[in-house]
Amino acid sequence: MKTITTLGACSLLGLLTACGTAPMRYPHSSEVPISGLPADIAHLGLDIENRSGSVKVIVDRGFDAPRITASTTNASGVRIPSTWAAADLDSSGPFPVLRVLATPPVGHDDVYTDLVIRLPAVAGVRVRNRVGPVSLQGVGGAVDVQNGSEVEPGGSITAIFAAPADEPILLRSGGGPIALDLPRGSTGRVNANARSGNVTILGGRADFTQSASHHGEWSGVINGGDNDIRLETGRGDITVRVLP
Repeated sequence: MKTITTLGACSLLGLLTACGTAPMRYPHSSEVPISGLPADIAHLGLDIENRSGSVKVIVDRGFDAPRITASTTNASGVRIPSTWAAADLDSSGPFPVLRVLATPPVGHDDVYTDLVIRLPAVAGVRVRNRVGPVSLQGVGGAVDVQNGSEVEPGGSITAIFAAPADEPILLRSGGGPIALDLPRGSTGRVNANARSGNVTILGGRADFTQSASHHGEWSGVINGGDNDIRLETGRGDITVRVLP
C-alpha cells in the first residue's frame, strides 16, 4: 500500500527541513515575488507552512504563472505588513518545489496570516497550518494537509481534485470538518475517522467495495485502488464525494 511519505527525502514532503536554502523575505508587501520559475511548471510541487491563519490554493490553467499573496492582521483586526511571508523555488530534488512560509517571530503569536497561492498546474501539495481553514481547489497528485493537531487549534479542510486521484491523500484536522471531492475515475483505499462527528460517503458511479462503518469511522475501497486516502478530524464531520 502506498503512503504519503514515499516521495523522497528532499521532495515535496521533505521540505522546510535541511533540504534547500532558506527563502528570501519581502517585507511590507502583500504579494510575494517568485524568481527562477521552471519552464515545465506542470511538475511543480507546492509546500506551504503557515503558523497561524488560512491557506487557499487555486489551480487553474487560466493563470499564466504562480502568484502568492499574503495578508496579515493583528489581534485587533488591523492589517499589518506580512514581513514574515516568504517564498522560494527549490530545484535540488527530482522535481522543482515552490515553498511558501509564513512563520511570525517569537512574541508575535497574536497575528493571523491569510495565504493565497494561485498557479496554472501542480504535481502535489503539502500544507501545515493552524487556526484557520485550508482550501485546495483544482489540485492533483499526492496531497498531505495537517491543519492543527491534538494540542493546537485546527480548522476546516476542503480539497477539490481536478483530475482523477490515484496517489496518496492525507487530510488531518485538529478540529474542523473535512470535505473531499474526487472526479469520476478516482481510486483509493479510504480510512475516515471523525472522532466527534459523522462520515458521509457519496458515490455516484464509483465502485465501493470492502466498506465498513462504526461510530464515526468508515473504510472502503474506491474503484479497486490501493493508494492511501486517510481522513481524520478531532471535531467535525467528514464528507467524501466521488462525482458521477
